[in-house]
Amino acid sequence: MGQCGDQEGLRHLIMAAILDTLGSADDAVEHFRLSTLDEGKKCLEDVRDNYHGYDFENRLNVRIHAALKNLS
Repeated sequence: MGQCGDQEGLRHLIMAAILDTLGSADDAVEHFRLSTLDEGKKCLEDVRDNYHGYDFENRLNVRIHAALKNLS
């Protein structure tokens, strides 16, 4: 099922830890932010694309669309 749990977010977390250890805090924060954004986007897209046929599906799709727009 979907892309949620892909390795891209993990890569950013590892880079954030390495950069923090090397004393590059600003770059570390940016990689941490990217990791959470990447994972969040992938999980939202996974839900949007793979879960259908339930009550309040339209309401959830509207909220997912709004969340993805805010993350872009």
